[in-house]
Amino acid sequence: MPMGPRAFKFTIAAITALVLLSTLAFPGALIGFICGIAVAFFLAPATFLLQGALNWAGLPMSPTPIFYALAALYGLGVLVVLNRARLHRAAGHPDGARAETARGLFLAVLPLVAWLSGQALTLAWP
Repeated sequence: MPMGPRAFKFTIAAITALVLLSTLAFPGALIGFICGIAVAFFLAPATFLLQGALNWAGLPMSPTPIFYALAALYGLGVLVVLNRARLHRAAGHPDGARAETARGLFLAVLPLVAWLSGQALTLAWP
């Protein structure tokens, strides 16, 4: 999907606003609650299913190394997206490079947003 320079600047501003809003009390707590739901429904079941499969295969393992492996896979995915942006730029497709860069930056910022909003949620909890 092509992205012009104006849309790229708007996307970067929106990502910056998301990071800044996640540090505030009310919006950050709301974003933290949504991130908690996402972890509870998507990350935790995958981890427990993988842990059960490994235990069944005779490799007893706690969830912590599985979380680290999933985090490494996520980081690798972000690097793949940013590498695609580099390849678009090298091929002379600036619109594709901007779109992939915006996607990579958004994916790279998501863990920071989850952590900051989680902190805001714990501070805003009565």
